[in-house]
Amino acid sequence: MNAITSLQPELVLYLKDIDRAREMLAQILEGLSDDQFRQRPALREWSVAECIEHLNVTARATAPKFEDALDKGRRKKMLSSGAFKYSRLGRWFVDNAIDYPPRRRFKAPRVFAPTADTHDRQRIVADFEASQIQLIGFIQRADGLDLKRVKVVSPVSRLFRLSLGQYLRLATGHQLRHLHQAADARRRVLTLTSLK
Repeated sequence: MNAITSLQPELVLYLKDIDRAREMLAQILEGLSDDQFRQRPALREWSVAECIEHLNVTARATAPKFEDALDKGRRKKMLSSGAFKYSRLGRWFVDNAIDYPPRRRFKAPRVFAPTADTHDRQRIVADFEASQIQLIGFIQRADGLDLKRVKVVSPVSRLFRLSLGQYLRLATGHQLRHLHQAADARRRVLTLTSLK
């Protein structure tokens, strides 16, 4: 387990989400062939590979934004030990972006779309693990910062900003959402292949 008890309690929860994400991915991959990994359960639905690659693409796009926010927060001494109360609009957005099954469906912005290269399972899984290590680093570096005042700019638009704490919740919760989606895809693909 990654949780470091000296961290702000909110951040400890995000580390626990990363542990859950790693466990979920291991369960999803267990006994899944490479063909099943890449197979879509239906024409317009993502495969397990596409779900994970979407998370990798999202992590690559958001990493520089986390770096900027963390550096700016330290430089400007935006410090606080919490607890933090976030805006209703921000909470609504994050809740809707991490719910599974989704109450509202969002089409992934192009910047977060999975790449066409979903054949290299080893690379996709390694990239996912690398993104977890990087996200753990961001969470640890956020400790002591004012998680409400420090803002992270979205890679989709400079006009869209979320508090650092909310963006970390979005990042870890978004992973769990798409891993649930991948688990559903796995179940359905295994059912389809068993009927052949």
